[in-house]
Amino acid sequence: GFPSIIYLDLSSNGLDGTLISELGYLTSLTQLHLWGNKGLHGTIPDTFGRLVNLHTLYLDKNNLEGGIGFVVSLKKLKHLD
Repeated sequence: GFPSIIYLDLSSNGLDGTLISELGYLTSLTQLHLWGNKGLHGTIPDTFGRLVNLHTLYLDKNNLEGGIGFVVSLKKLKHLD
C-alpha cells in the first residue's frame, strides 16, 4: 500500500467516475486536492473520515453530492473547499 503518502494533488486531471473508498486508507495524508475534475460524481466515501491527519481538503468544481458528515472526525482540518 501507500500509507506514507502525505500530499496528493489530482486537481484538474480530467478524472471521471466516483471516488474510491480506498483513498480513505491513506491515513498519513495531510493534503488532498481533487478539485476541478468535473467528471467526478457520486458521494464522498465515509472512509474519508479515516484521514485524521488531513488539514487541507479541496473538492470544489466537481459533481459530487451528498453529505460531508465525515469531517467531524478530521480534527486537524483547517481548509475545506
